[in-house]
Amino acid sequence: MTCRLTSEVRFPMAHGRDAPPMIQASVPDRMRKTIELARTAQADWAAMSVRRRCRWLSVFRAWLASHSRQICETIDREVGKPREECLASEIHPLASGCAHLSRIAPEILAPRRARGTPWYLAGGSDHVHRRPRGVVGIIGTWNYPLVLSGTQIAQALVAGNAVIFKPSEKAPETCRLLADGIAGSGLPRGLIQLLDAEIAAGEELVNSSVDYVVFTGSRAVGARIASALAPRLVSSTLELSGHDALFLLPGGNPIAAARAAWFGTIANSGRTCLATRRCLLDSSLMIPFRDEIARLILDVPPLELAKPAGFQERIDHAKSLAMEAVSMGARWLGNSPDKPPFVVGNVNERMRIWREDCFAPLLAMMECADERSMIEADLACPFALGAAVFGSPGPAKSFLTKLRAGMVTVNDVLVGAGHPDTPIGGSGSSGWGATQGAEGLLEMTVHQVVRVSHGSFRPHYELAVPGHPDMGDMLEALLQAGHAGGLRARIVAAMTLPGHALRWWRSRQKRQGEV
Repeated sequence: MTCRLTSEVRFPMAHGRDAPPMIQASVPDRMRKTIELARTAQADWAAMSVRRRCRWLSVFRAWLASHSRQICETIDREVGKPREECLASEIHPLASGCAHLSRIAPEILAPRRARGTPWYLAGGSDHVHRRPRGVVGIIGTWNYPLVLSGTQIAQALVAGNAVIFKPSEKAPETCRLLADGIAGSGLPRGLIQLLDAEIAAGEELVNSSVDYVVFTGSRAVGARIASALAPRLVSSTLELSGHDALFLLPGGNPIAAARAAWFGTIANSGRTCLATRRCLLDSSLMIPFRDEIARLILDVPPLELAKPAGFQERIDHAKSLAMEAVSMGARWLGNSPDKPPFVVGNVNERMRIWREDCFAPLLAMMECADERSMIEADLACPFALGAAVFGSPGPAKSFLTKLRAGMVTVNDVLVGAGHPDTPIGGSGSSGWGATQGAEGLLEMTVHQVVRVSHGSFRPHYELAVPGHPDMGDMLEALLQAGHAGGLRARIVAAMTLPGHALRWWRSRQKRQGEV
């Protein structure tokens, strides 16, 4: 697992001037020097105020606006995404997210005064500070190559870290363009460095001395990254596969639910971690839901997914899951099983199509007798990234409290992930940690508790030397006065407290006089 480092490169005139030089790592023996440069830049960067660390965001947003056409063309060329979809799902969310980050970061990262100080800590102050992790390695993804990596890089930098960015091997030019825009927005040299897009560079990064790793991708790769980081106890954010469910409850609108499920299946050609893959349908609403899905299938031609290179393997995997389910009793819905999207009904939780992640347009439908059976069927799937619940607001909100998913949308799909103040992340086989929102920003930091004691009174020092019965009596009285189960017991203890305190004080003065 090596990483070759080429000569230092200077990016083009992205903002009307030369962008700061960025190191492109690709030589095995230079990864150490890459990290050393990052640590040097990070030390000065972390010393700046949060507001100052946010200044580059406005320059970067202007760069996004002025380079939108170039960005859209690059993304479409590499992964296949129309201009309108690129603007709506990549550039707008990233620009809005950066604007939001610049507003909330100073407050989120400000020191927080500890509340509810107990009596035994009187005479001092306690604050919780947020400190940057140091050097953060970010491994980019290709399905949303601009907004996902851009959000993670922005949060890491604003939190005070340096970033070593490994682009997706399927969208290297988009990632390079993103790094160009960020580096040219007024950042110091070495604060963001770009690795080769080769898989080997990601392996080298994970096995290096970085302080934190952020990865967006499949469960299989995420598990390997976690295993590699574990011996060194390096933390990570792993935003992994989803196999999201849509629940149609009694009282829900089956037509609206079907249209949402269809959109969630084919949005970004099914290449979305939060895509709808499973539908759990109340028995009374199964037929109208199924009929609407069948109508929608006829209205949309089969998807032609030639990009990115190698995606055909994902399509073949989805098709094999669907065909296996049909061989076990499921039913095809639609004209032809030859091209995506693949839609099957009458599935059950024993089928792999229900339990195994798939990153291609696929939809599996299950009929459920009641809400309990829906929950049990959902628990058979190890993924818990997102979910959608269709029903009346009251029952839907009650039902969603029983779900494991990190993001739940009521009477809609996907759109919750577009809010810049909400985190994206799941549990189980969908990974851990969060990106986006205040939670995502805090993931890029560690806490540091700062206690300042005033004056010279330090009675707790006496606990280091045994043999202070008067102190024990006083502490017992304090415990009973504050926490005893009945009011009478508290009052009795409070009445004895002054005497115990006086005896402790006198014995303390006597000991100090003897010294």
